[in-house]
Amino acid sequence: MPSPSSIGPLRPDFPIWGLFGRALLYVIGQMLIIPAPWTVTGFYRFLCEHVSLPDGRRLHFAGQPADIWY
Repeated sequence: MPSPSSIGPLRPDFPIWGLFGRALLYVIGQMLIIPAPWTVTGFYRFLCEHVSLPDGRRLHFAGQPADIWY
């Protein structure tokens, strides 16, 4: 049974303009196809860096552009 202190919701802490800018780059990267691996991994990394677990630790995304295509 997990300890009561580790149970709870994730805590997002997104800066509004940073999220808007990364989302815009993500959409442009998807439309242009060639930069898609870089924009997707950058967006995922941004999202993970701004979400904390119930115990206060931050999520970590270790993916690289080449990793997600194979």
